[in-house]
Amino acid sequence: MNNILPGVELSITVPPQLEAAVDYQGDARYFGLYWTPSGDEAIVTDGRSTHDGCWWGYQAFVDHPVVMLALANLRYDLGSSESEATHWLVIDRETRTASLAPGAEAEQFLTDQHPALSPVELTREEWEAIVKNVSTHLQSPVGPTDWLDVQHHLAEQNTCVDEMTTWLNQHRPANWQTQLLDRLLALGAAV
Repeated sequence: MNNILPGVELSITVPPQLEAAVDYQGDARYFGLYWTPSGDEAIVTDGRSTHDGCWWGYQAFVDHPVVMLALANLRYDLGSSESEATHWLVIDRETRTASLAPGAEAEQFLTDQHPALSPVELTREEWEAIVKNVSTHLQSPVGPTDWLDVQHHLAEQNTCVDEMTTWLNQHRPANWQTQLLDRLLALGAAV
């Protein structure tokens, strides 16, 4: 696998809090972000594991002027409540860089970062033990939700998003408002 990000590299430094802000907990070098109307959620994927991320962390990132400025001259759709994403943000956790790539290209890039898995061979007894274990867990009553744990997790998530936003605010170009306005006006004139 080459280590060149797919698509168009963005002129931003990825904040060190992004992974926590969007709730990426994996250890892959690269991960992707986009929005899906299925459940109206931010999606976080590293090519092996895909899950709903923290939607307000995702939106705080993509809607921040630093990121908007980097995306302003590009035609893309990261997804919305009404449409599937045509493009994904691909994040390099090692170099703290990001790119915007067509979804299929991003998905292939993220999948390719992982070594191929060997097929698992199970005996009939091993398979039956797995099925029994899963069946037992599915039939077990789910315990009550500890709302204090949920509240604590949400408070931690909010802190991560706030720290990321503060970091992005500290890394805005001096004339970011003028640059963003100029790029948006140029984009509007091109339509």
